[in-house]
Amino acid sequence: MNAYTTARISIPLQPANPNLKVAFGSVPVQPISFFPAGSEIYAQGEKAGAFYQVEFGAVRVYRLLADGRR
Repeated sequence: MNAYTTARISIPLQPANPNLKVAFGSVPVQPISFFPAGSEIYAQGEKAGAFYQVEFGAVRVYRLLADGRR
């Protein structure tokens, strides 16, 4: 049996990559989030509330069809 947890870590207000500041202007930096395997970050039809930078692992992007297939 595997236990999954999520954690939030505060990060400095200055982005490590100066190009992010150019690309996103004065958008406030958010805490780092960790998502357990198989969790949903956001669903089809929802507006994404953040820009996600994947540091490690993988993200599956898919669309559900009317018959329930991916």
